[in-house]
Amino acid sequence: MKSLLLICIFSNIVFSQLLPGGSSDRYENNKYSNNSSITMLRAGVNGLKISENYGFEGEIDFTNVNKNKIVVGFGLNATLFSTFKTNEIYSEYIRYFSIYGSGGYFIKLKNNIHFIPNINLGFGRMNTATSSFGISRDVNGDFYFYLEPKLDLDFKIYKKNYLGFSTSYRIYTDIEKYKFSNSDFNGFIINLSYKLML
Repeated sequence: MKSLLLICIFSNIVFSQLLPGGSSDRYENNKYSNNSSITMLRAGVNGLKISENYGFEGEIDFTNVNKNKIVVGFGLNATLFSTFKTNEIYSEYIRYFSIYGSGGYFIKLKNNIHFIPNINLGFGRMNTATSSFGISRDVNGDFYFYLEPKLDLDFKIYKKNYLGFSTSYRIYTDIEKYKFSNSDFNGFIINLSYKLML
């Protein structure tokens, strides 16, 4: 009888650790507490407006959250394909590549959801090519800076895997060559991303 009682108690302890909120979950949650840091790898696609057209860019970044929940990171983004505007005679093709640094604050809303208000400061180069009837005539390059306040919302989908949604407003400076200006690129950006906690 005593042996049966001990077996029941032991089985109950083991089973309780496997339930949500058990030791497995507590271990993972403690890793993301104030006592440790988090490193995150994120890859996503941004939808944005350039001049009169809408376009897409790819983005990847690394970020670290320290024990004080301060977020610091760096990343890069680039056009996934040529964004262009046209008239009856010519087309203007736009390609750019940027690197940026970021800083923010990690807010844990629930065990499976966290929120990160942050800001990016970027530097990059834009190339534009003018073509007439598909024949490229010239290429113009221009360096630029941008400031981008951003809000990230991440949902846990499985263990260390998260699905992220974010919105931001990008403000450019020093775009002044050819026929484009800062106002052609300034605007809201919507992001869908996958995030992995390393």
